[in-house]
Order: sequence, then C-alpha cells, then structure tokens
Amino acid sequence: MNKKIVLVLSIILVFSLMVFSGEIKRGGTLKVINPWGNLTNNSNPFLPTGQSLPTGPAIYEHLFYMNELTGEIIPELATEFNWINNSRTLNITVRNNVKWNDGVPFTADDIIFTFNYIKKHPELDLNGIWGKSSNISDIEKVNKNSVNINFSIANTPFFYYITLVPIVPEHIWKDIKDPSKFQNQNPVGTGPFIIEKFNAETNTVKLQKNKDYWIKEKPYIDGIEIVAVNSNNTSFLKMLKGEADWTFSFVPDVDRSWVSKSKDNKKWWPTLNTNMLYFNTMKDPFTDKILRKAIAMSINKQQILDKAYYGIGEIADPTGIVPKQMEKWYDKNLDKYSYKYDPQKAKELLIKNGYSYDKKNNLLKPDGSQLEPFNILVGAGWTDFITMAQIISNNLKDIGISTNIQQEPWNTYITSVMTGTYDTVICWSTGTGPTPYYLFFKEYSSEFTGKEIGENSVSNYSRYINPIIDEALKSYSTTDDFNVQKNALSFIQKEILKDIPVVPLTSRTEFEIFSEKNFIGWPSDENPYCAGENIDADGGKYILLNIHLK
Repeated sequence: MNKKIVLVLSIILVFSLMVFSGEIKRGGTLKVINPWGNLTNNSNPFLPTGQSLPTGPAIYEHLFYMNELTGEIIPELATEFNWINNSRTLNITVRNNVKWNDGVPFTADDIIFTFNYIKKHPELDLNGIWGKSSNISDIEKVNKNSVNINFSIANTPFFYYITLVPIVPEHIWKDIKDPSKFQNQNPVGTGPFIIEKFNAETNTVKLQKNKDYWIKEKPYIDGIEIVAVNSNNTSFLKMLKGEADWTFSFVPDVDRSWVSKSKDNKKWWPTLNTNMLYFNTMKDPFTDKILRKAIAMSINKQQILDKAYYGIGEIADPTGIVPKQMEKWYDKNLDKYSYKYDPQKAKELLIKNGYSYDKKNNLLKPDGSQLEPFNILVGAGWTDFITMAQIISNNLKDIGISTNIQQEPWNTYITSVMTGTYDTVICWSTGTGPTPYYLFFKEYSSEFTGKEIGENSVSNYSRYINPIIDEALKSYSTTDDFNVQKNALSFIQKEILKDIPVVPLTSRTEFEIFSEKNFIGWPSDENPYCAGENIDADGGKYILLNIHLK
C-alpha cells in the first residue's frame, strides 16, 4: 500500500464537502436514540464501550481512522505515517494547529504521554498496545512534528490497533492517579463536539458543536441529543413517530416496516462482523469441547437467519471468517474438521464420549448426573438476539439440553460478558479488520482474557487459551509473506474447528436506520465514508461530520 497516496485520497475525502460548503445548510440538532438502558455520567475514553457515555469518538480523536469496509485510512491527529528501519519503526507526522477544547494546544507530547500512560496503567490498554504480542518497545519524540513508535520485531498489522488509541491531554491526565476510576465528567478533547449537559432523569446527554474544531468548516450541525431507551422496539417506535433522526438497532423486516413507510426513511446495513454464541470455557460444563461441539452441531443457523434477520445476511462459517474474506483465507483442506447442523450426529457424538439419556430424553453427563439447565445471556430488549436465543433454546431440546434465556440491560450485560460470570452469551465478534487475523487476534489471543472468573477480559470473551494459536498469531504478525501468513491462519482455523470455543451464528450487518426528513449526507453504498458504525464507535464521528440540514 502506498501510504502517501492513501492519505492524500483520504484527506480529499475528509475535506471534499468543504469545497461545496457554500451549498450546505448549517445548524440543527441531531436526535439520536438507542437501546442502551441507563446511561452513566462517565466520559473516560479508556473504558470499554458501554461503561461510559456513548460520546467518546465525538470528543476524543485518534491518530488515524481506518475504514474497515473500504480499507481507507483517514488522518486525524496525525497527517502521515511511514514504516522505516525494515518496518521496525512507525514514523508518524503530527498535525499542527489543533487545540484541546479548553484552548491548550495539542502537541506531540500528548501522543507520547498517552501511549506511555496506558503502559503505566495496563488496565487501560484495551488493544494490547504494550502486550507481549505487539512487539512495541518504546515511543519517542523525534521533534515537535514527528513521533516514532519502535518495535523489537516488525509487526505491521498492528498499525490498526494503534489507530484505536484515543489521544488525551497530558495537562489533564498527568494528575489522574487512578484512571480506571476517573469519571471524567468534564471531558477535554480535540473532537468536533463537547458535552453540554447530562440528564440522568431523562437518560439523555446533549452535545454542542466545538466552534474551534480543527476542520474549520465542520461540523455542519450545531448539536446532538442522545437518548437511551430500554429496547429496540422503543427506539423504532420513536423513529416511526419522527421523534428521532438516527438509531442503530435491529428492526424486523426493515424494508417493509421502515423503508416503505416514507421516501425519507433509509437504512444502510453493510456486513462487517459475525454474531457468536460464546461458551464460557472456564465454567463447567463448557470446559468439555465434546459438549461444545454437540451444541454447535445442534443449532439451526438458517432458521436463525430467517427468523431473526428475515433472511438478510448469511449464515456464518464455523471458523467465523466473514464471507468477503473466505475465498482468500479459508483453508479448504480443513473441511474434515468442520461441522454442519445435524442434531442426530450430535447425540451420537455425545453418547460415543460417555454421555447418555434418561427415559425423558434428558442429557446425562458421563458421571450419570443430569446436565443442569444453563443460561443464554442476551441484551434486554434486543429483539434479534432474543429471537436467536429462543431458537437455540428450542434446538438444544433435541439433544436433551434445557436452557434459560437471561436478559440484562447493556451495562450489566457487557460487565457480565467481560468479567466472565455468564454461562453462554450471544454477542458480536470483538475483532474485525481487513484479514481474519484481526478476528482471531482479538477472539483467541491469551493476552486479552482474564485468567480467572471476575478478572476483566477486554476481548476473548470465551476465555479460551491455546498456545498453538498464540504462536500462529505471532508468526502472522512478524512477516509480510502472504503464504506464511495464510499458513499461520490455517493453523488457527484448525484449532478452533477442533475446540469450538464459540459458535459463529450469522453474519452481522451494521444497523443504520435514519431519516432524511431533517438531515442528509448519510453514508451509503455509493459513498461509504465510514463503515456504518454507531455513534459510540470511531466511524460514527464521520457521520456527525458529514450530515447537514436538508
């Protein structure tokens, strides 16, 4: 990839609308509604999504934004990067003339501080920047316009994770001694918006335009009002009534129930991710890979796709590799390790390995005791996940397994997932990127999982540890040779097909639902300036920067 060409094109993309700024109608308050449950007045950008207000990307920026849909790299607080020193040094050019929203100039020292701060406080290092597999040795200031990130061993794929680090002001954070508990209720960032007001009673947060934002013509809108409700249905009803402009939530039969209702009603659902059933491999009975495989073979994924998503998307491959990457990266020699929906063969597998059945067709463990019902955790009011859980629950009755569907509001749900207190959970995959490496790195690298129940897992929610996979990930990251990388990913595919720490269910589209009654400039197939993310994800900021009054 020619980084300079990419950056030039990206700069053109970012500033393209500026050329036509004279035609753009400014002002207005964008109304956003999402099923997040109760919001917490916390703007700490280092906390995982869901444990802080959904405003992080509007306030805190990164060095670059990588559009996972198109592969484009858009410069933010950096303007250019180059790999030098045999790809063991990432040289970054720092953007000038940027100020924090308290008026203090942004400098290269803020970048140095941020990276060293998460090194000092590893609980903030959600992407393993200083983890053993990153190979980053240090970060140094070359001059006021340039920073070097040095690697002990080349690791060019890690660039993506460097783009995910929110840059914070040294003059604020240097005095924060315990950042994991810092609620940061007056956040100072470089982004296009600042928080105006948080209202716990109405579960609402309002933001206003940062008038000193470094892209002088943006944002076009004056403010944002974000309301959190308890379910997809409530979000959608508010959209139908015209009480909100944008939601990111699943809507059943969306073309009939939303798009057909008005010429202004739009959706954009690009596919980036995969829905998974995670097993908590640190808890019995999910320590047994035979049971995990039997459960995987008993889930009717086509039924899930048809009923939960009205056929939109595709059933997921057992490796979890997204459809657009299958041809290039899936190893067809591993078909013999894969599995298909076949509950009868699942029962035969269980019986062959010591399980049995009583007269009521209840599954008995090898010690003769009945397998106790276990929970399938989903987000409260998430209708697509609830439908998936209901189908899985019914499917598992065919092999003598009883389950309970457990619904929790967002904050509780994600805490249960990350601290490993769940039995099984339906969730999206935590790793996405231009190759399956990014999926496997976040889902299966041992450095991302808590080592015991209660200890936080920033990803690898199944808490699955496999030294073969750790070595294969290392092999991939230290070379640019395609054949070596593909061989490394084949090793990983084989291990996860044998051990089944998760069951990939369906492809996961993004769920952009928006109205063009008041605002236009939304992303689309024709203009995918971001990957269709929610407002609390990095790409959501680009929607806030590009929309404007109709």
